[in-house]
Amino acid sequence: MTATHPDAGALDATLPDLGADLAWEVVHKPPSPIGLVCRGCEHTVHAKVSPRGLRFFAHNSEQSDCPLNGESPDHRLLKSELAAALRAAGWTADLEVPGNGWRADVLGTSPDGQRRIAWEAQLAYSSIEDLQERTRRMAVDQVEVCWVSDKDALWLRHVPSVRVARHEVSGSLTVTDGASTFSGSLCPDPSRCHEFPVKAPCPGHGAWTPPNTLTLESFVAAVCADRVRPVRMRLSWQHTAAPASDGRTVWTAKAHLETEQRHVEARERHEVWADREEEGARAHERAIEALIDRQQKLIPLTVSFAKRSTGQPARAYDEDRDPDWAMGVPVFAGGDAFAVICPVASRVSADKAVRDRLAGLLVVIASRSEQDRLAKVCAPGQRFKLFEPRERGALPSLSKPPAHYGTGSISVGQAVSRMFGGY
Repeated sequence: MTATHPDAGALDATLPDLGADLAWEVVHKPPSPIGLVCRGCEHTVHAKVSPRGLRFFAHNSEQSDCPLNGESPDHRLLKSELAAALRAAGWTADLEVPGNGWRADVLGTSPDGQRRIAWEAQLAYSSIEDLQERTRRMAVDQVEVCWVSDKDALWLRHVPSVRVARHEVSGSLTVTDGASTFSGSLCPDPSRCHEFPVKAPCPGHGAWTPPNTLTLESFVAAVCADRVRPVRMRLSWQHTAAPASDGRTVWTAKAHLETEQRHVEARERHEVWADREEEGARAHERAIEALIDRQQKLIPLTVSFAKRSTGQPARAYDEDRDPDWAMGVPVFAGGDAFAVICPVASRVSADKAVRDRLAGLLVVIASRSEQDRLAKVCAPGQRFKLFEPRERGALPSLSKPPAHYGTGSISVGQAVSRMFGGY
């Protein structure tokens, strides 16, 4: 797209006057050679026009070592459109500018000279690592960069980049990926999210999405005006199931970055709540396991005490933990209910019928603190018997209690489930 004229200096085929106050006809098919040379390798070139009307310079003979080799017509056309968009935004645009270890397809410079942005038409395959390294080299020279492709390249969003496509009607280039908005909402009540059956902090209902319609010219103008910048995403992309993004780069406005930040904070609050809920569930499960272990250790002592007290055969139904017995283990002597081992205080307080059922029985407990808890919720005058738990021994043979004493036997696993509130 550029060449050097022996008298006029640098020529730019994308400018009407070639950037040197020369008409195209002066260099295109002149009557005699005028000494145009390539800016990349300094070998001779000549002016040409592609079948689509695109002006460019071609080597007079093949030069395999020229850094500008391999540009397709689409590549040259994209460079031309990037340069036009920069100039429409009021910036200067120089093509094929060499730097310290880099070469910009189109280098845009702000009117005040304070900002430089390299716009790279990257239509050929390149690795993520290669473009990241080239981006780094430009950053050393305080040159920003935006990589532009018309393909779904692997490096998209791994470096500041956009994907473009030709609009079917207007024929103009539109940005289809890489420039994004953050859309979504937070629940009106931050402490309760409509997506959760329990009272839970709202984690936010937003994600990064591509814009509906954005022309390349509008995007370039927004970048030049510093209205959009490349940022690292912290949340998910396009409503994916992933809870967070992989930290890829998108171009966006400050308002969308602030919206994402509010959602990040909401998600963090939700995760703290979820961690506490999980720990609470684990603590609850540990408490149930400890209760079952305590009950099992007290069964031989209670059965023996029931036999001595009544002179009748006694049995404990440790598979019959259910709400009717406040999740305790009922012990029968001679066919009658005699005691309940370690009932759950919250189950007693929640059901008056349970409290009345326990009132005429002996409540066996393993510690004074357990007795204190139960005494607060049991009926006045409730009888208690304290046994210090011993290591679990052989248990008596179990059978189902009489039908009028409960709802039937269940497994210990079912007992755990019931203690969590399920039936």
